[in-house]
Amino acid sequence: MKTTLESLLYSDQEQVKVKNNQSSLQEVGEFLRKSIDWNAVFGVCEDLRDDPFLKSRADNFITSTMKEKAIVRFCVDPELKRVDKEGRDLEHILYEGIELKTKEKLFRKGFSRKNGLGPGDTYPVKIKNYLGGEIKDDRFLNRHKEISYTNYVLLVQTGAPYDAAVVTDEYCRSCYYLDGDGIFADFRANDMYRLNLQGIVPKRQGITFSSLLAEAEEKFFSLY
Repeated sequence: MKTTLESLLYSDQEQVKVKNNQSSLQEVGEFLRKSIDWNAVFGVCEDLRDDPFLKSRADNFITSTMKEKAIVRFCVDPELKRVDKEGRDLEHILYEGIELKTKEKLFRKGFSRKNGLGPGDTYPVKIKNYLGGEIKDDRFLNRHKEISYTNYVLLVQTGAPYDAAVVTDEYCRSCYYLDGDGIFADFRANDMYRLNLQGIVPKRQGITFSSLLAEAEEKFFSLY
């Protein structure tokens, strides 16, 4: 017999027959939409972005980690966990690996003559940074296209209008291209499942995470 939590999270899953990638995208997308307190997640994203002392490249790792932890912290399903593995940030017993990519301005509103992308498609998403010393050519790109570390990629627009989408890892890797200092991908609206989050009001706390880090650091050093 299902628990109340299972009934809440998975009631729609029995109606979704996984016949192709789009069906599985709907299943994982609806799970993410229903089980996460997105008001809290986007509040964390806004507070981190507005923190004047979290602007360096080194700080990017801190903010990325906090966004991953926020999604897990504000998910009602304890089976969603953050992991420290290459190519995946989250894991779930049903959906396995999920990589998280966030961008303040992610979804396009207009058309681009340069690349033919239109409303609902994404702006370039940085997938991987280059590794020092490697030759950046087609062989380098194709090698990464062949390596799968996860099952899905969760794309989150952290600026208003707030929304998210999910794509399969297979589709994500098919979109890889080299540019600047990394591997990027553009995603088409027809190949993603949009969560279509409505009525988002970020929960802001009015305190900077950097100040809390400074307090913790001072407390730690005072012990010596």
